[in-house]
Amino acid sequence: MSAGRRGLMLSIAFLVLATGLCPARRASAQPPGRFQQGGFPPHAADPQQTGKHTIWQQNLDPGQIRSFLEKFGQNDGKGDWLEDLLRRSVKEKNPELNQEQADAAIKKLLNNKEFMDRMTDLAQKHKNQQPNNGNNGAPPRLTQEDLAKLSKLLPEAPNGDPFRVPEPLPPFHPLHPQFDPQKFPKIDRENPPRFDPKTKFPLDPDTGRPFDPQTGKPIDPDHPPPIDPPTPPKFAPAPEPKTGRPMDPVPPNAQNGPHRFDKDNPLGAPPEPPEKVAKTKAAEAATALWEKNVGPIDETPAVKRAILDLVSDTDAMDALTDEKGNNFLDSLKGDGKDDNPFGNLFGGDSGWEWPKFDFNWSRGRDLDLDIGSGRSPNRDTPTLDAPRGRGGSFSGGLEFGSVRVPWLLVLVLVALIVAALVWWKWDALVPPTRAAVVANGPGEWPIDPRQINTREDVVKAFEFLSVLICGPEAKTWTHSTIADELTALAATRGETALKLARLYELARYAPLDEPLTRVELIEARRLVCDLAGMDEV
Repeated sequence: MSAGRRGLMLSIAFLVLATGLCPARRASAQPPGRFQQGGFPPHAADPQQTGKHTIWQQNLDPGQIRSFLEKFGQNDGKGDWLEDLLRRSVKEKNPELNQEQADAAIKKLLNNKEFMDRMTDLAQKHKNQQPNNGNNGAPPRLTQEDLAKLSKLLPEAPNGDPFRVPEPLPPFHPLHPQFDPQKFPKIDRENPPRFDPKTKFPLDPDTGRPFDPQTGKPIDPDHPPPIDPPTPPKFAPAPEPKTGRPMDPVPPNAQNGPHRFDKDNPLGAPPEPPEKVAKTKAAEAATALWEKNVGPIDETPAVKRAILDLVSDTDAMDALTDEKGNNFLDSLKGDGKDDNPFGNLFGGDSGWEWPKFDFNWSRGRDLDLDIGSGRSPNRDTPTLDAPRGRGGSFSGGLEFGSVRVPWLLVLVLVALIVAALVWWKWDALVPPTRAAVVANGPGEWPIDPRQINTREDVVKAFEFLSVLICGPEAKTWTHSTIADELTALAATRGETALKLARLYELARYAPLDEPLTRVELIEARRLVCDLAGMDEV
């Protein structure tokens, strides 16, 4: 038989075999048709028509959409696999932990960057191996090989188990962070004894029995004596950056203590620094004096700015303050009769008032100070006489009742006052060519704190203040270390740390090109000015 005939015979045989093995019912695709209301054809309930269905439906009501979304999101993908792995592993290794302790242990693991990088790789590997983990499927489990890799990253873990939470060390253990050798003189830090795994007390090397680390006497293992917890370390008050004087430390948990009601401070706001209180009182006194005798302070912004600059000038305030701490500006708010601000300043005469300068020009030649003139004009209404004399010369004076002051002396006094004001305000009149330099600080301010307008300005101010408050080591701060640094700062300077942390939040939690809102801008300026020790204008 030739090759062609053999091929033909084999083809016929395969055709017969395939026809005989085919099922009686033929498989068919979905027949074409229009959409069915509700998504099911009329014969969907017929068991003879199983396999024929429609995958589309014309519309869905809100209830169907909600149920489909809930079904789709229910445990689909198992949420955060990494957190599930950590939480389940910690719970399995430490069944005695409560929820708070488990969260603290997981947080400690999350702060370990190398450990979390390895855990992320392992979680992704398991997720790739189990892509269809929905429908309440079991979460992945770490193998012994995975645990061995993680244990190398945490050599201090108990028994080499990275998820085993170590038992807290007793206060007399030399590895305790607050171990006090003076409180436990029987414990040699250089040559520590072994410790009883049951009572946690040190063991006597001669007898093998636990003993008291304070007295060295043997103890009853069934009834060990109580040991007081170590006292938190005390730090010396940090100096205030501007004045160099020590600052009162703010207890970290002061807000958790019992609150005493103060009628003058019902909201319990933290007290203002004494320097700021003194500045506020002086500004209020000067403002009240001006508004009582001249007019509203808001109508003269230059005077308002001058008052703020005056109270912000430390040297000027020191010159106006006596050795008892009494400020000259505060004395302007004396409690004389009729609430006269000069009631106590001028011999207690509460009838004294600001002169009403009703200028009256008249002729005369007297250039001398005339005390005791026969004329008796209104005591409270001074007049200014400046008549023209012979030969083109003129003379006159300013009269306060019976007292005449020559106009030349008045001009000299006015010139001296103007010269003093110009000398005092020279820095404000002539802008400096460079930014202010903070004494003993990191150099020039990168930007005026009162001129902050962008998020980039806030970042520059935060970086400058970090070095100014915490020292040059703040230049090496990173996103992963700044939280620890601010926490350490809060132990001694709680209010400063909170302000610096809020400023960091405004500076870093958004792109630099994203504009600040008006509220954030005002808050950033206030925080920077408070931390820099200057008044916000």
